[in-house]
Amino acid sequence: MAAPGKRSAKPAALPASSLAAAIVAAPKLVTPKAARARVDEWFTEIAPSEAGKALAKLLQPGRARAGKPAGLVAAIAEASPYLWDLIRAEPDRFLALLEADPETRFAALIAEVTRAGLAQTDEATVMRALRRAKAEAALLIALADIGGVWPLARVTRALTEFADAAVGASGAPSAAGRRRPGQARVAQSGKAPNRTRLCRARHGQDGRAHELNYSSDIDLIVLYDENALAAPRRRGAGRAVRAA
Repeated sequence: MAAPGKRSAKPAALPASSLAAAIVAAPKLVTPKAARARVDEWFTEIAPSEAGKALAKLLQPGRARAGKPAGLVAAIAEASPYLWDLIRAEPDRFLALLEADPETRFAALIAEVTRAGLAQTDEATVMRALRRAKAEAALLIALADIGGVWPLARVTRALTEFADAAVGASGAPSAAGRRRPGQARVAQSGKAPNRTRLCRARHGQDGRAHELNYSSDIDLIVLYDENALAAPRRRGAGRAVRAA
């Protein structure tokens, strides 16, 4: 029994809607001993931090709640250098993803990307925000996919939704005037953003089917009004497109 006035050391249960609680699958380890040793080494590195303590309670083998989430982390440590680097780079982000409802967190990421594109800031700031959001989205989608939380159709749709949001943010009208000297940009006329006479049409896997996978590229058709596109005099946008 815990001493009066002190909190019990037993961690509170995660909500049933959390990603960690929803994980039901983990790939079989090829070299279990080596994989778990890699995870244990990481736990030792992050042990002093609050995120490290929380992750140890949640994931270390032998803990009551470890189960499939611990197996999933070990499988990533063994077989996916990219995802493992994302986990190790920011333990706080990884913990937040495990504790969050995956659908709610993904919707928040899409909203963050949209805000980044509409913000009146320099291009470097927008691109930095997009890179951070991409890293978190990649980790979230992969965890939900490999952990059996999302079916394949939801995984491909999420990849497509994030790609669409990122493309929109990178070419948002508020960002169009921030292009580097010499690049084409949409001429600003004071009209509403959806009337700048520049649009992007998706096709292929990024079209209505929403079937982008992890290695897909994005096929876009850009349509524009030549009178509304401010291009460098030395190289008109139309000539550049025809030359390609």
